[in-house]
Amino acid sequence: ALVGNMDRERGQVTYIDTVKHEITGSVKTNGKMTRDLIFTHDGKYAFLGNSMGPLDLLDVRERKILKSLPVENAGMLRMSPDGKWLLANSAQGYTAIVSVADLKVVAKIEMGSKLYNIDFSPDGKKAYVGAGTELAVIDLEKKALKTRIPSGTNPNTLFVVPGRAVGIVTNEGEDRHVTVVDLKIDRMIKKIPTGRSTHNAHFSPDGKYGLITTSHDQIATLIDAEKMEKIVDLEVGAGSNGLKWVPYE
Repeated sequence: ALVGNMDRERGQVTYIDTVKHEITGSVKTNGKMTRDLIFTHDGKYAFLGNSMGPLDLLDVRERKILKSLPVENAGMLRMSPDGKWLLANSAQGYTAIVSVADLKVVAKIEMGSKLYNIDFSPDGKKAYVGAGTELAVIDLEKKALKTRIPSGTNPNTLFVVPGRAVGIVTNEGEDRHVTVVDLKIDRMIKKIPTGRSTHNAHFSPDGKYGLITTSHDQIATLIDAEKMEKIVDLEVGAGSNGLKWVPYE
């Protein structure tokens, strides 16, 4: 296993032997505050998302940085489901697309605002990035911005309903709603009222129900995920965040 750290003074990733339960070494990075670590699907390399500095490429077996890619201050990384593209959100307001086959940056898409999480469509052909007050849609085949979907202040994450091309966007601002998006046409369908500053939205395995947590409120909202309508607000205590469904038998 590899572990980064958010140290502003020194940058490194640490190797852990999970069989012997011990640290086996570390590698100094070219950047600092290493947040996300993403392995290529063959396990040969790892992209290191430095919040301060360049995007590093690590040779996992040789334990050395092969090179730094020209993507600055990008701690937030995601790999496309097919393993072909690495996406990196830069604090400088753009999303970079890296070709895993060539290990090169093939596009930088200007977003013009603070960026949040990166998610993908069910077919893996599109990426969704929270940007300012919108959900930016990236066409991964054309390596270009396709459209923007209004979604509320500080759109955090897109959560896809199991088995359907429909998703919910949570907003970490002061809004009291989530946005429902049709992922086939990339348009907002409706808004569902919730508590203030939504964080997570997870669905039952059969896709019939959803539960939405709120960072700045006392409630979690249970919804009918087929009709995309609120059922009830449930008081769970201040700042509900993580949640998990008990799997069906």
